[in-house]
Amino acid sequence: MYFASGEMDVKSIFSRSGDTSNIRTLIVIIAVIFIISILNFSNLQIIQINSSLKNIGINKITGAGGKHILFQKITEILVLVLISAVLITFVFVLALPYFNKIAGVGLAPELGKVFMLNISILIVLVGFSMIYPAVAFLRIPVTNSLKSQVFAETKLAGRKVVSSVQFALTIVLLIVSIVVVKQLGFMLNKDLGFKNENIIATKYFDMGRLDGTDEERQKSRVTTANNYEYVKNELAAHSSVKQFSQGQVPLNPSNHPWKLKGSDSGFSSGNGLAVTPEYFEMLGLELVEGRFFERERDESRGPQVVINEAAKKFWEINDISKARVLNKYWSIPQFDVADGYEIIGVVKNFNCEHLSKTLQPMYLYYMDDIFSNFLIEFEPGATQAGLKFAEQLFNEVNPGETFQYTFLSDEVEVLYQKEKRLSKIYIIFTIIAFLISATGLFAISLYDTRKRTKEIGIRKVNGARTSEVLVMLNKDFVKWVVIAFVIATPIAWYAMNKWLENFAYKTSLSWWIFALAGLLALGIALLTVSWQSWKAATRNPVEALRYE
Repeated sequence: MYFASGEMDVKSIFSRSGDTSNIRTLIVIIAVIFIISILNFSNLQIIQINSSLKNIGINKITGAGGKHILFQKITEILVLVLISAVLITFVFVLALPYFNKIAGVGLAPELGKVFMLNISILIVLVGFSMIYPAVAFLRIPVTNSLKSQVFAETKLAGRKVVSSVQFALTIVLLIVSIVVVKQLGFMLNKDLGFKNENIIATKYFDMGRLDGTDEERQKSRVTTANNYEYVKNELAAHSSVKQFSQGQVPLNPSNHPWKLKGSDSGFSSGNGLAVTPEYFEMLGLELVEGRFFERERDESRGPQVVINEAAKKFWEINDISKARVLNKYWSIPQFDVADGYEIIGVVKNFNCEHLSKTLQPMYLYYMDDIFSNFLIEFEPGATQAGLKFAEQLFNEVNPGETFQYTFLSDEVEVLYQKEKRLSKIYIIFTIIAFLISATGLFAISLYDTRKRTKEIGIRKVNGARTSEVLVMLNKDFVKWVVIAFVIATPIAWYAMNKWLENFAYKTSLSWWIFALAGLLALGIALLTVSWQSWKAATRNPVEALRYE
């Protein structure tokens, strides 16, 4: 299959239309992941401080000042940043080919620049993350350190609030991903109003050369005309070809100014398609009123036009037999349509543009043209044989040239290439956000279960069952995930409502999208904490009571 190729860059991740809004959306998503990372790292540092209080107290008693301990901590973090930057760069190199394939680009940045960028981002991230832990670190009294107490229990609960914020942001991303994928599926599967399966568009003839003598040009025109009749006869006779017509591809209309004759309104842009009479049946269009072009009654480039329902509504036409339309460029004395075009029929609306756009008035005009596209529909199951025949026929009339074609169904998919790329990127970012949030939740659950080891042992000695201990350990996490869901739902609903406003045809924001996102978040949270909870709940109570 042939597609026009060109130089790829970052901007080609998106289509030409809507680049700014999509880049802004991705920047917002990256910012959300950055905030989640900051909250997560800050949470982990608070947990680490609470886990190493006695060491901090002993260091202070032996003469270490707060600044010395902070310097040690900063050194540890810088080493961590350096190791992380190396690992991230390594992962980047491995993942870049897959990203290029998903995004449809050919990025190949210098490794040194990538490494420095990773270090810079990590330093900024750690810098913001360490603001609160650093303040808490410097204010730890020696007595509290030796008692393993930095914060009161009410302040320690703050880390769960932070985790809830993380999960709320992650649930928002999950809902965004589900809605984007659902909208993409809706657009790809929506009936556009014309057939596009098993149909190719190709050109058999191009404009001849203008150089040479008059005799040579005349000979070339005669040869082309003979070949044109030969191609049409061969296509009509071959068993693999169901039918064919000529005309513009429905997804690539012209744009011309039209107006209703006698109307006070000025010319208004409308989509136009040059077609032949076979076009109607070829694409399965539906006639609402009047008739379509007929070879016996109409002439190529004649003063007749077929419009769609949107054009009839736009010009408020009640009786098409009494209405005529003018084309700004063609309805002039030099042409035979100076008096305008007779409207002979109205076809049911069909979409020839991206579904983000509202239906535009459409004007179809009869134009037999050797150099127009051939639209060829193959018999079911005979596509490969038909393609082989179509190529052989092309080579007969165009020796030495390359046969090029596209499937209409592929052109429909290409129309939504931007959304396909975005949906994949959203899903990847959502997975990253969940992994970051799950890491933080795992650290909190590990800290909590260790802190409550003796409590668990005492409860088991007093007859508590494993299931009861699991419920006790998990219910707090479930509560905070539910709170995160309550926070995320209105935010995601508002954001997706605004995003869907960009589409003239859009999917619905069904309740199950939010329910699915909540259940997935809850499931991931339970999977994250349940392993630690199960280990603590099934531990020998004697060992638990000895735990220090």
